[in-house]
Amino acid sequence: MAEKMVDIIAFVADKDVFMTEIIVRRYGFMATTAKRYLRRLAGFGYLKALGGNKNRTYKFVEEEPK
Repeated sequence: MAEKMVDIIAFVADKDVFMTEIIVRRYGFMATTAKRYLRRLAGFGYLKALGGNKNRTYKFVEEEPK
């Protein structure tokens, strides 16, 4: 699991904002799996979640998480 999250971080590092669907298409995950990874990465401080559940987007956090 940690390796997949590192791959996701590397993939989104150059994107302004992105939705779950881009991770689903890129890695072939089920939507629930992609959401779980993105929630964990947001919880760890690597991503910032923006918007509500239906229109949620994520933004890569440039600085190191605390």
